[in-house]
Amino acid sequence: MKTNDEIYNEIKGRFEECPELPESLSKEKVVAMLKDTKQEKASRITLHKIGSVAAVFALAVLCALTANFAFGDIIDIKLNDANDKPEYIQHNALATTQQSELQSEIQPEELPEGIRRAQSREEIEKIIAKNYVNNEKYYYYDSMADNIGVTVGAASAPESATGSAADMNESFNSFANREELKQYGETNTQTKGVDEADIVKNDGRYLYVVGYDLSNNRKLRIIDTQTMTAVYNSYLYNDSGDILDINEIYVSGNTLTAIGTYGNNTYGYGCFVDGYYGYGMGGKTVSVVMDITDRASPKTLRKVEQDGSYRSSRMVGGVLYTLTEYTVSGKDEEEAKTNSVPEAAGAEIRCDCIYIIDEDSSRYICLTAYDTALADGEVSSLAVLGKGGEVYCSENNLYVIGNKYVNLKKGEAKGSDINGYSVITAFSLNGTSIAFKAQGEVPGYINNQYSLDEYNGNLRIATTAYSTKKNADISSLYVLDSDMKIIGKAENIANDEQIKSVRYMGTTAYVVTFRNTDPLFVIDLEDPTKPAIKGELKLPGYSAYMHPLSESIILGIGYNGDSQNADFTSLKVSLFDVSDMANPKEISTLTYNDCYSYVIDNPKAFVYNSEESYMVLPVQIYGKYELSGYACYIISTDNNSLSLRHKLSHSVTDVYSGITFLRGTYIGDELFTVSDNLTVKHSLKNGEKLGECKIYEEGKKPEVTTVITAESADDINGTAVATTQTTPPYNPNN
Repeated sequence: MKTNDEIYNEIKGRFEECPELPESLSKEKVVAMLKDTKQEKASRITLHKIGSVAAVFALAVLCALTANFAFGDIIDIKLNDANDKPEYIQHNALATTQQSELQSEIQPEELPEGIRRAQSREEIEKIIAKNYVNNEKYYYYDSMADNIGVTVGAASAPESATGSAADMNESFNSFANREELKQYGETNTQTKGVDEADIVKNDGRYLYVVGYDLSNNRKLRIIDTQTMTAVYNSYLYNDSGDILDINEIYVSGNTLTAIGTYGNNTYGYGCFVDGYYGYGMGGKTVSVVMDITDRASPKTLRKVEQDGSYRSSRMVGGVLYTLTEYTVSGKDEEEAKTNSVPEAAGAEIRCDCIYIIDEDSSRYICLTAYDTALADGEVSSLAVLGKGGEVYCSENNLYVIGNKYVNLKKGEAKGSDINGYSVITAFSLNGTSIAFKAQGEVPGYINNQYSLDEYNGNLRIATTAYSTKKNADISSLYVLDSDMKIIGKAENIANDEQIKSVRYMGTTAYVVTFRNTDPLFVIDLEDPTKPAIKGELKLPGYSAYMHPLSESIILGIGYNGDSQNADFTSLKVSLFDVSDMANPKEISTLTYNDCYSYVIDNPKAFVYNSEESYMVLPVQIYGKYELSGYACYIISTDNNSLSLRHKLSHSVTDVYSGITFLRGTYIGDELFTVSDNLTVKHSLKNGEKLGECKIYEEGKKPEVTTVITAESADDINGTAVATTQTTPPYNPNN
């Protein structure tokens, strides 16, 4: 009998003129597929957009190899381990609306009980119709969803550009060569290697700011920190010319990616979510990739749109993962059925890439992935009909945590007295390939994304639940395996206290709970099946955010207090020595009365310079009954001791509608305080003000802006269409 190689070469010789086969139809891939599936429907591979001759050739190879395998010849394939799967298994759940030329129809490995893939659009329509009710007297509002909008075009003439284009290009070219690049502040992210979008980005020369204008619309601003001018300050538009509120951005080299939602984000009829009928989340989220080689004139490279309100995103190695929440709605049942399948990248998400988890819900989690380095690369997409919420992401997995409310009076949780659970949906990430991985749940609710962490293939999650039997809060930490099954737990960490912050460092978790005082718990996770509390430190107040400075020193930022309660008007910064797990110590503190820091609610506002050992803490300062100022406190951590280096004020007298945020970031020995309308440069040597960039003077009416929108392939290739847009009139009462 002929060997596989002889069969393959014989057929190949007869088709020398055939187009080259895709890699996925190579002999090795086909043989691996046949071995793994044990000859089950090997012919289910669908061929798309390849020449008819190549298709015949591929089928001939399949038939010959199938026959050879059937007669028991030894297959020339090697696996690294007895449990290894052929490589194609990693991609068989790939969902894309810009299809690759060859798409496998082989089903993924067995899904968890109670979860299935949709078989057809008709099946989805029946679920949506079942959950539909045309009754406008009820309404539903998801407080977890972001009511902000975004989409993008690109502008040709920045409103505040100064100097000639040649001057700006020359200035940038020297920066691009990194001759002038200095140490600079970057976005504070949770996981190494996983970037997070923000409203202020810094690349060592330019600041990229998303801020409101006089009409309460958001603009993208690019500020040259050497000249302190806004070389770019423009609205971004959708294809219909509507002004869009920008939400968050990424910046990497000469590429800027903006993300957000446009459209009506809370409008809808007849949906059913979490036991409520009424309004749902609509709108569309768009991610836009822009070439910012010329900072004064960014150019749009591509746009990717998907249904739903923006929830969160992450970027790993240039691949953007965007998560939205889409609730089906309609003015009547037929319209709801028409809207029953979410769209991504211009087409409905394929039904076999939609996972049904909760048949009583009309809400989807939608996830897309694409490489921002490619102007027309593949966009992968999938959706889960179920619950959405907070997001945690590692380099290889993305987790979405939703809340599951339990009505104990109706007996919805037999044998339990806990009134709610965190539902964890895990997705695997492999470049632009994304797939549903697993789902599980744990008692209680998380505090924020820092409540989760992935380590050695396990997920650690800290929650607070309410027990009706104890009439008290229960704080716990759970360890789950890759299938989202609980393998270890430390329950009842503190009696009737809520978790306020969590930080993981390798095999150790630091958990802060609070009721009247702040116990800092040290939990040993060396054995993930047996988490153990090793140490405890009780202090007044509590830390709302913890940041590791070294293996033995942790920084805490939160509120001061006494033995009875926290003082929410008193800001507290602490250093903890955790070198002895059994005996954690507070070794240094600073307190500021009548003060609040943005870091407490948004860790992205925190900046730390590890080389110079100082933190940048943006704060609001209050007088007797009102806000009296904004500042960035530069706090030194030298020698494991806290001290105030500088208090750098940020003016509030020229704020047109109230500052909505304040951030601080550094470049070299200069510190920049940033708000909607104003960026101020300070010296870190002596605290002196060195300059400022003010976008608008008080009461100045916005002017006409010329924008360029890329609406076709010709635009992307350099032939742009210029249109004139008049910005909304300034309303002094806004």
